[in-house]
Amino acid sequence: MPFLGLQKVCNEIKISGGLADYIKADFSSIEGIKEAAEIISEIDNIDMIIHLAGIMSFDSLGLQKQKNIELLYNVNLLAPIILTKAILPEMIKNKSGHIVNIGSIFGSIAFPYFSTYSSSKAGIRSFSEAMQRELDSTGVKVSYIAPRAVKTNMNGGKIANYLKITKTNVDEAENVAKKIIKTIKQEKKCTYFGFPESLFVRLNYLFPSLIGNGLKKQTAIAKEILMND
Repeated sequence: MPFLGLQKVCNEIKISGGLADYIKADFSSIEGIKEAAEIISEIDNIDMIIHLAGIMSFDSLGLQKQKNIELLYNVNLLAPIILTKAILPEMIKNKSGHIVNIGSIFGSIAFPYFSTYSSSKAGIRSFSEAMQRELDSTGVKVSYIAPRAVKTNMNGGKIANYLKITKTNVDEAENVAKKIIKTIKQEKKCTYFGFPESLFVRLNYLFPSLIGNGLKKQTAIAKEILMND
């Protein structure tokens, strides 16, 4: 089973009896994404792809560099869409396959000073929902999985400081990987990890102003951290 994703996840799948592999690719540019798409479009019988690559951004929009904004959307949003497009024809032809998109709680609750990251993950969430409806009755499954904050190098530095001060729940990467594997095996369409974060997602849909008011303290903390950086 040719597989694109986290190496730990690949190892877990091998243990369970499957066959996993991955390729190296540069998602920092459209050219790099297209090159990766061409490579996987030539691989026969891909039955699963996991879109897990991501870049974080923590800053006010006005201070973010244009090149960094473009990089974030290339990696977080355009790469999954373009790579999905590359493998989709054969999956539809085979009437089977599983597209797994890893989003974030931040994709459902748009946090201040995480505008580009939150919006990119919101895009993945909407993309997943649209593809689920588009591929209905084709045999191709689409899953959207949204973890809460994860302890990785991506969430280091000032972001780690923000998470600590705001007492945000942070999960170990290995535990998240295991939950992702479990969710994939269950073939769930949509899964949110963590409580109370998963509850806040539902509340944000129903009462966005309530969640917005609740985030005012975090907004002030984020602003202070960034000003003193």
